[in-house]
Amino acid sequence: MRDTKDTMSFLRHQAETRTNAWPGLCLKLQRSARGISPMFPSAFSAMQATPGDHRFSSLPNVRRGMVAYWDDPNDSNPFGHITAVAGRAKDGELLHWTNDAVALGRVSLVRHSFFKQFWGDSFVFASDWLNGQELDLPDLKRKPAHMGIGGAPLIQEAVERLEKAAAYHRKKHHPRLVKALERDIAHLKRVLTRFGGIE
Repeated sequence: MRDTKDTMSFLRHQAETRTNAWPGLCLKLQRSARGISPMFPSAFSAMQATPGDHRFSSLPNVRRGMVAYWDDPNDSNPFGHITAVAGRAKDGELLHWTNDAVALGRVSLVRHSFFKQFWGDSFVFASDWLNGQELDLPDLKRKPAHMGIGGAPLIQEAVERLEKAAAYHRKKHHPRLVKALERDIAHLKRVLTRFGGIE
């Protein structure tokens, strides 16, 4: 896993080269920036599977290097969005590395207010956890614990986490969320059936 400094360098390089390699691939961009394995099919599923003790909803507690999740439950995008927290502007507003803001697939640095203003997406929470890994963050005292597994076991864990999330949202009568989770669960089960994991 890359540390926060190298993660930020990766994202800055993507922006500086003006590549259009990340259209609709926000989760892949963020896990690639960190150098960690695939686990969830969408940012929405990664968000739903994030353990409660790794969620930071209060903006003053959000730190550079965390990932941040965004969603609008009333829009047509069932996948949600994920960004990397780059730090803060001089006025204190959070800054984020994201894809698709200035052009499809392009990586850019935007202000926290961008997502609500231009996409209608609200900030849900930030996290020091992604795809089963605790992120290496210099501002937090705890050291990251790496799972050390990949392939089928990691995908099976993802299925279990998403099934719990789907059951919770079924009880709360959130059909849109259940439908999105069921879509991702079905995708992961197909991966397990066909390939026995993701290389």
